[in-house]
Amino acid sequence: KLFISSTNKMEDKEKQDDSRLAALKKYSQVWADTMDISTSIQYKPIGATSNPFIVLANLNEEHNKHFIKEAAEWAKQTHNPDHDTQDRMIQRAVMKCMVSMGVAMSQHIPGLVNTQVDCRYAYDKQKIIEQAMEIIEIYEQEGVMRNRVGIKIPATWEGIQACRVLSSSPHHILCNMTTMFGLPQAIAAAEAGAAIISPYLNRIAAHFDNKYNPKYLPAPNNPDLPFVMKLYTYYKQHDIKTILLGASIKHTSELELLAGLDAITIFPTHLHAMAEVKGDFTPQMSVEDAKHSPPLPLDSFIDDEDKFRKAMKEDTRSSEYLKEAIDAFVEYDIQLSLLLSS
Repeated sequence: KLFISSTNKMEDKEKQDDSRLAALKKYSQVWADTMDISTSIQYKPIGATSNPFIVLANLNEEHNKHFIKEAAEWAKQTHNPDHDTQDRMIQRAVMKCMVSMGVAMSQHIPGLVNTQVDCRYAYDKQKIIEQAMEIIEIYEQEGVMRNRVGIKIPATWEGIQACRVLSSSPHHILCNMTTMFGLPQAIAAAEAGAAIISPYLNRIAAHFDNKYNPKYLPAPNNPDLPFVMKLYTYYKQHDIKTILLGASIKHTSELELLAGLDAITIFPTHLHAMAEVKGDFTPQMSVEDAKHSPPLPLDSFIDDEDKFRKAMKEDTRSSEYLKEAIDAFVEYDIQLSLLLSS
């Protein structure tokens, strides 16, 4: 079942929890933005997400280093020198490593584990399709079926069109469209059949770029918060079933303002901080409020590439943030490949 319930299923002990994290779980599904199983054991998220930066960080932990060796050995054993290059063997090792981490995490959560395709293919529809199918194949070889896996795909035009293929028959792959910064991306992704979209509350530079960090403004002054709220309103007004998974959270204050989203994926440090603070709060988003907001007209982009690209070009914020995010993930994809090649 993709969406386990409207809120997290809690054990009796959790029902007595009066932390801010327990309060958040009343309004939104809580997912963990990590592949480290200790987080899932401690905070009991519904789902888990990852990207190359997160995978690299997790692999730096001593108890996760065995994934590197096992993936490298597997890639060597399954390598076909007559058809595959050395780069191809490294690529398969990376996929195996990410999948094995996802398999381990899947044993500790009731929902989806999410694995991201290589962002070096962000503008290549066919490469995205091929890698997504291969990731699913490795998962299923390890006993985790595709209905437990989300494939994270950058929300470029090519990525959205890849999602359209992957989500339909005969593949029925659950696509999670990531690096989501603009309404045209969100509309097209829903039209493509995305199971999940991950709107980013903060640009990637807010996490990685020291030049940008001093300019960062936490909620309620975060300038990107209105985008997420507008997207939520559009989806609820038009009864779009794609799951809204809030992502790229930088401060715990933002979690309270995003409460009411279908789901939110949260870094372990923020999960810990929310679990340590007591008290309830009032969610800022609700389906009822969205439906009574000024109507947002239904739009369509899925069959009109020129319209999509024009809309993204006119929205300089979205196009700038999208390129910035993909460039950052490409850098970490390369680092991940170098780690496995060594």
